[in-house]
Amino acid sequence: MLNWKLLIAIFVIRVISSMIVSFRMIYSLQGRKLLSSFFGFFEATIFVVIVMQIMSDLENPVILGIYAGGYALGGVLAVMLEQKIGLGELVATVMLPSIDNEELIKEIRDSGLGVTVLQGEGKRGIRDVLVVSLHRKDLITFRRLITSREPKAFVSVASVYANGGTMKRLSMKG
Repeated sequence: MLNWKLLIAIFVIRVISSMIVSFRMIYSLQGRKLLSSFFGFFEATIFVVIVMQIMSDLENPVILGIYAGGYALGGVLAVMLEQKIGLGELVATVMLPSIDNEELIKEIRDSGLGVTVLQGEGKRGIRDVLVVSLHRKDLITFRRLITSREPKAFVSVASVYANGGTMKRLSMKG
């Protein structure tokens, strides 16, 4: 006979554990050793508790399914939560189709972000290439700013481990 309270407990604990794993990895990639090890401690503790419970009833495929389902849901919830929190820093490279972009560059700077302007040569000639450092939390607003002013811009974004300097949060006026 299945103990529904136990199954629910395994599922909920596995969801939480999966989220902890995700955040530990994020903090590890950002070089935040103390936060990463803090999450790692809880990850290991929860894992041992869950595995001990599962090992006591290996013949029951329902427990395995509940465990796997909790892991899957925890991963999804962690990504959703991380997108809301916006941990970390990014660098965006914006390739514009022309070199007449002073208004867009001024708008980016007026919003509180620093932008470095380079000139590049593409298949169709000379163009502006913008390099912008921003907080991950500001990415959606930044993309809207770019695409509203220059829909043909190519934007690539990469996570970075910032070392030195300062960054401001994006402040959209209006």
